[in-house]
Amino acid sequence: MEYLFDSGGKLGSMIDEWIQVRDSSTLLFPENHYRKYKHTVYTYLRDNVHYKKESRLFPVEEIEKNLPNFHNLVKQRIAERFNIDV
Repeated sequence: MEYLFDSGGKLGSMIDEWIQVRDSSTLLFPENHYRKYKHTVYTYLRDNVHYKKESRLFPVEEIEKNLPNFHNLVKQRIAERFNIDV
């Protein structure tokens, strides 16, 4: 998904805002020490896959639960970015 957006330094918030417009039911997480904006479950999952403390478990169930919706969002972005039907 990151590849499908041109970055102006605010890539994460740009993607999360785009997702919220297209799917307002997307679960949001509050600001934290790392992110100064509400962020989507997809950003949360990416963060938990990239950086794991020893006590954190890999979020397999959450990924499986959210993958179908994320797949649809990626398809929408591809269609928008390349002006094609997918």
